[in-house]
Amino acid sequence: MDSYTAPAGYEEARASAAFFPITDGGRFRLIGPDGQDFLNRMVSNEVKALPPGHGVYATMLDVNGRMIADLWAWVLDADNILVETAASAKSALMEALDKYLIMEEVEIRDASDTLGLISVQGPGAPEAVAKALGTDVPALAPGTVWESAAGSEDVIVAARDRTGRVGLDVYVPADRVPDVRKALSEAGAAEGSADALETLRVEAGIPKWGAELSETVIPLEANLGGVAISFTTGCYPGQEIIARIHSRGKPARHLVSLSFPDGPPPPGTELRRDGKAVGVVTSAVVSPRLGGLALGYLKKENDEPGTEVEGGGVNGVVK
Repeated sequence: MDSYTAPAGYEEARASAAFFPITDGGRFRLIGPDGQDFLNRMVSNEVKALPPGHGVYATMLDVNGRMIADLWAWVLDADNILVETAASAKSALMEALDKYLIMEEVEIRDASDTLGLISVQGPGAPEAVAKALGTDVPALAPGTVWESAAGSEDVIVAARDRTGRVGLDVYVPADRVPDVRKALSEAGAAEGSADALETLRVEAGIPKWGAELSETVIPLEANLGGVAISFTTGCYPGQEIIARIHSRGKPARHLVSLSFPDGPPPPGTELRRDGKAVGVVTSAVVSPRLGGLALGYLKKENDEPGTEVEGGGVNGVVK
């Protein structure tokens, strides 16, 4: 495969810090005293026990265990939960939650147009964010969140890894996004491209809505058991299906990382083994470090590391 130039921000996200404006995100708030309890009964991970300043990754499912959306729920305080999901899944998620609201004191308030998001990734992200914001941002462990002032929408910083390394998602009023981007650049962070973020995501094997995740996917197929799913939380829609599959072991298909030395086939390419269809490519990149890479689903009898597959006329191997 020919040599490949790293996309903008790729090297900095690995070695120092790069920032990526997130334009494909959707967000809303749950406002009211019953927000945590309500969301805890709706999604696949434990929300009710989270203290303010913490968040959790979860999924919302239909009654058949298939995904309506994946999401991050950030508990800012007892009456204010910020929910981040994919823009293409936001409406379905909000509608599904609203359908279950009966007597709860909760308001679902769209925040996508008013709250902008910039993700800063890399080991230097905390220093760059603090310098850009001109304030002391506390050290944030993964899955924690900090707000500049109680009840304020000025600045929210959430520790979220999008690349397999240190990462901070910075929420600011939408009209302040250009100023924060400029401040991050002046603080020494590189402006990263969408290609760089996608390459780093695929390298890390992180599934994404619209690629690995969709309304046809059961989250255990995407390796989200124990990540977005608590097997001890209370009842939520689709839980019986998840518990049944979990008790049987592996689902029928499984998300894997694949290496294609001669370059990966595009998403949607059928994967074959010994002439038989065994799976499909969902994401494909060329990594400056690792060469041709892909994520894809394979039938469980074909997903062991070292298994050779073919797609679109090129050979690959399960990592």
